[in-house]
Amino acid sequence: VISTPLSYLVVEGTLNTGGGPTSIRLSRTFKLDDTARLRGERNAQVMVEGKDNSVRHLTMTGDGIYSSPGLSLALGQEYRLKIKTANGKEYQSDYVVAKLTPAIDSLGWTRDEKGVVIHVNTHDPSNNTRYYRWEFDETWEIKAYYESEFKYVNGVVTRRTNTESVRNCWKYGQSTQILLGSSARLESDVITRAPIVSFLSGDEKLDVRYSILLRQYALDKKGYEFFELMKKNTESLGSIFDAQPSEMRGNIQCVSDPGEVVIGYVNAVSVEEKRF
Repeated sequence: VISTPLSYLVVEGTLNTGGGPTSIRLSRTFKLDDTARLRGERNAQVMVEGKDNSVRHLTMTGDGIYSSPGLSLALGQEYRLKIKTANGKEYQSDYVVAKLTPAIDSLGWTRDEKGVVIHVNTHDPSNNTRYYRWEFDETWEIKAYYESEFKYVNGVVTRRTNTESVRNCWKYGQSTQILLGSSARLESDVITRAPIVSFLSGDEKLDVRYSILLRQYALDKKGYEFFELMKKNTESLGSIFDAQPSEMRGNIQCVSDPGEVVIGYVNAVSVEEKRF
């Protein structure tokens, strides 16, 4: 990885079958000793192609971000992502079947001597999902340790009114780990109390009020194995007891150069959300 001069294409995103927006992020890998920040792949042509010969185009809306307000994919039909970069190279994913993600049943929390854990419950009555992935955005309220009771305007010091208080503040975050769950070894497709995020006692997120918006995605077995391997490669390395890093090959290939490595896995599912 350190010696290679190549910069591999990375494809992140999900084709949303639920009528909501779809966003695909294209970027490039870089060396560990490179001081450059994440580089988006700009000015590419990105489209979704169906086996029924339908084509849906995505528009660049940011640095390497390609979006569509709604793809209107037909459930049960097969689709793939096609990409043509500015340098003329072409990439495409395998065909994937468009399907629905089961709804999130509930979010809850438990407390122990260490702190608080937020968990999720979900299930698929048809027993057809089995593999799940989650992401979240979080917001929490804090109060400044010192309160500013006065203000200085045009050379005059006056006391703030209640409506001018600046003590209440809010912070924002998002998931930074790969969150996966599977019921493949169970008789029923049920996920019970899968941990999402935890806080140690004394964390400022527990001070006043906390809110989490969870997003749930269904996965197929190959997609689950891809994200599981990525999780091991990025979160479970560093000691002599951890697994050795493995090459991550998703379901995207370079048509122009079949030997080129492409990182990413594209699936077509709806996105289920729940706020707690």
